[in-house]
Amino acid sequence: MIPGEGDLIDDVRRAFAEMTITAPPVTVIDGRGWTFVQIDTIVYSDDTPQTLTTTVGGTPVEIRATPVEWRWDFGDKTKPLTTTKPGGPYPDKTVTHVYTRLGTYTVTLTTTWQGQWRLVGETQWRDVDGQNTTTSTSEPFTTHEIRTRLVTPPG
Repeated sequence: MIPGEGDLIDDVRRAFAEMTITAPPVTVIDGRGWTFVQIDTIVYSDDTPQTLTTTVGGTPVEIRATPVEWRWDFGDKTKPLTTTKPGGPYPDKTVTHVYTRLGTYTVTLTTTWQGQWRLVGETQWRDVDGQNTTTSTSEPFTTHEIRTRLVTPPG
């Protein structure tokens, strides 16, 4: 350990906890604004790390935040779903939800971020103790119902 490294680590931990992380977007069925009840509704986000270059305790450092967990609240009073992947657009069905009632909903996503840091110019990242979280919401969307009926063929 270099002299003062313990203080630097404490300062980095505080900087990571206070770091402004841009919340990743929430996409529901590719943003079309509606979905059907009683079928899988695909939701997804992003897993791109974010890096901040700053000075901590007089030392230039880079702090990187990497998303590690996504907690999806689907807005319909069901239990939230926690995943370790952000999902993806169709045909990826990693993160889905079935709505059972007609209505207008928004999905709220709480993303948990793990931090790493390094001195500017170094190549090796070191882990930061602690985590950071962000919250984002989807655009409102509505659910629709498909109804079928049997008819007598003409003729």
